[in-house]
Amino acid sequence: MKRYGQRGVALITVMLVFFIASTVAVAMLQRQQMDIRTTSGLLDYQQAHLYALGGEEYARQILYQDMLADAESARFVDHPGESWAEPLAPFEVEHGALQVSILDLQGRLNINSVVTAGQVNAVALQRLRNLLDALGLRPTLADAIVDWLDSDQEPFSLDGAEDLEYLDKPIPYRTADAPMGCPSELRLIHGLELEEYQQLRPFVVALAPGYPVNINTASALVLRSIFPALSESAAAELVENRPEEGFDSVEEFLAHPLLAGMEVSSQGLTVSSSHFQVETTAQFAGRSVFLTSYIYRDVERTYLLGREYGQVGGTPAPAAPE
Repeated sequence: MKRYGQRGVALITVMLVFFIASTVAVAMLQRQQMDIRTTSGLLDYQQAHLYALGGEEYARQILYQDMLADAESARFVDHPGESWAEPLAPFEVEHGALQVSILDLQGRLNINSVVTAGQVNAVALQRLRNLLDALGLRPTLADAIVDWLDSDQEPFSLDGAEDLEYLDKPIPYRTADAPMGCPSELRLIHGLELEEYQQLRPFVVALAPGYPVNINTASALVLRSIFPALSESAAAELVENRPEEGFDSVEEFLAHPLLAGMEVSSQGLTVSSSHFQVETTAQFAGRSVFLTSYIYRDVERTYLLGREYGQVGGTPAPAAPE
């Protein structure tokens, strides 16, 4: 009887060991499968990322070839009819797809031009006020933007705001007293609400002070900020009927019949561009990467100024070129 009892204990022990071993084996298998899925997902994302970088390089080559063509013809004009500005059809890549688009950042108002070399640029300031007004926003918001950019601590006007205004907030901070690194800094401007920022954001850019607006790629609303006497319908007509090859010069543009009788400064206007935004969407095996690249172009090459991942955000300040 004692022998049978010992055998029973031994059997239970064996079964317990087998159960523990089976449990550990199942756990290890599940962990291994999870690691495989995680690794596979990371590899898929990495491949999508590489496709996105390929799309960025593709766009840089398009912009460079356009510059070479301009140099060959000695006509440095950028307009919506050029290859870089035309919508690029999505194309398939192995196990995925790629979509690339190029936008001219100089078709927008440059916020940083409002304060140039430490001084308020009256022409750029008025254009910013006109843009705010055309959007149905308060033109006086431009004064707070001046104070964010200038280096002094004297409010530009009763609607301005310097450090004392910002230090009194629940989370205090100071004005930058320098050019904006990207338009998203507008979210920090005293009195500028989120909805107002979202309305303004598509029409402004934060480049180095002095970079002009390309009248060949500017939207109707941006043109109205430059020419406040221009009606909404006239601005739309001006954009719609721009020459197929773009205006050769600012002077030719200012001579357009729709602008007859308007006394407007040609300051800060151009017909060519050097700053572009490249938006790339890459997909691979169900994984997606959204990449926004900021490109500077001169007669020699293109330079990468910065990248953002995710949906389009602000324009970063120039970094070391690649």
